[in-house]
Amino acid sequence: MNESSNMRHGIGRIHLKIIFALLVCTIVLLHSAQAIEPLWVHAITTVANPKVSISSDGSYVAVASDKITLFNQKGEKLWNEYPASNVMITGDGSNIIGTNGEMVFLSTNGTKLWGDEEDMSFTSISITPQRGFARAGYLVFTTFGAIGFYNVDDTVGHRELIWRSTTGDLPLSCAVTDFDSYAVVGSRQKIATYDRHGEEVWNYSAYGNVNFLFISNPSHENWNIFAADDNMIISLNKNGEPLWRYKTAGRINSLAITPTGSYVVAGGQDPLIYILDQTTNTVYSYNTDSTVFSVATDNDGNYIAAGTLSKKILLLDKYGNRLWQYTTGGYVTSVALSSDGQYLAAASSDGTIFLFNTIPNIPTITSTLPAVTPVTFPTLQTNTNATVPKTKPVWYQPTTYPIIVPLIIIAIPVIFIILTYFYLRSKLQRL
Repeated sequence: MNESSNMRHGIGRIHLKIIFALLVCTIVLLHSAQAIEPLWVHAITTVANPKVSISSDGSYVAVASDKITLFNQKGEKLWNEYPASNVMITGDGSNIIGTNGEMVFLSTNGTKLWGDEEDMSFTSISITPQRGFARAGYLVFTTFGAIGFYNVDDTVGHRELIWRSTTGDLPLSCAVTDFDSYAVVGSRQKIATYDRHGEEVWNYSAYGNVNFLFISNPSHENWNIFAADDNMIISLNKNGEPLWRYKTAGRINSLAITPTGSYVVAGGQDPLIYILDQTTNTVYSYNTDSTVFSVATDNDGNYIAAGTLSKKILLLDKYGNRLWQYTTGGYVTSVALSSDGQYLAAASSDGTIFLFNTIPNIPTITSTLPAVTPVTFPTLQTNTNATVPKTKPVWYQPTTYPIIVPLIIIAIPVIFIILTYFYLRSKLQRL
């Protein structure tokens, strides 16, 4: 009897040691899968909704809080001047634009080249893509009840107001083409295009507030429009004809596209990050289990960044697989990616700014708008419940990837060992 009892205790101790070892391995695997540290972290004056912008090569990070703060890639604070609630670094990285009550146009050394000091309550600005203002370029702005179009040349600090018009709408978003000098403006229940003289060319009736609006291939004659209308993503051609619409499960808080429009990324009140791949007519998604405040993508659509209410900074691949996540001290209000996806800047509600080297072995790519024919977008359904054609499963949701992989690998032998333990125990108890 004592021999049987000793055998039972011996088997039990062996199984418990194995289970403990497997649990330790699981913790180690999970930690290694999530390990990511920022290149630098800075605390700024805490505001409710700090915004970040990053230069195309990751050399500069601009922050809009109580004032504009500019950091270099090493994390050195270069200057802190000029009140702003929104900030943008031009495509060539040579200038910074900030808006609050006024709009200021700055060099990277903090010199104010010009500014509109009139309190016009700016709602959005858009600049000539990629070119920045190293040569003459265009800038469109919207305010409460007005739209304006500038011709700008930063080499001499000069800008010329080409046209400005008042509108009965509330303009909320805008974009500008480099090819034919058109301004596209999104407002309440409307998207409209204006020519170089400020005349409305056409308008499209939307369902709600058009808070986000972008133009793909803006330097090509066949440019297209992508906009977010409450919980609807809309694609129009340059003539205002709808190409497709995609309905999300909640109101959209952020929209991003690649320069050619091949990839469209959205995040909002529902917990999903939506990745619309127009090269294969596929929609991928990732479930964050939280509200998504901000999304960004690199120029090729290979990497997607997101910030959430649950204080997470996320990096995904173009299929919606999570590459890593980082937990902050506040909800993440803004994210931005460099053109090649090498650098990710983020801001959280506790006033902390981060810069990450997303994946150290990503090769450095000098990315420019390709001088090729534009992407041919698919002709999709245009009813309010339309989805991208399901050439692949529409809902590809690796919700907890990569955590789920080691969990499954470890769980199977752990369950087998536990069942074996209880089976042997019951057998020994009968002896």
